[in-house]
Amino acid sequence: MTNASQAAAATGALVVVTTSLDVAERRVTIQVEDNGSGIQPEHAGEVFAPFFTTKGDHHGTGLGLSIVKSIIETHQGEHPRRVPARTRRVLSCWNLPAWQRG
Repeated sequence: MTNASQAAAATGALVVVTTSLDVAERRVTIQVEDNGSGIQPEHAGEVFAPFFTTKGDHHGTGLGLSIVKSIIETHQGEHPRRVPARTRRVLSCWNLPAWQRG
């Protein structure tokens, strides 16, 4: 959410978090969208690498997305999907188990 809010356009900034539940599949989807400029194609494969950042020396450590990815994977979640650039873009889409059979 921090990355999305920092990336959102200065005028008319938009950050939307959406959740959905697929009861049949027992999965929860969390989607974060913003209207920022998006990730450059040459950086797409690096955004989840520890210490990778495009923000410069004074804006974060580059650990946030790496930590999120690790937490999601620990809970048997699926990796985020990236979508083509458009006016309102999905930054990430996480798919997690909602519950386990007892």
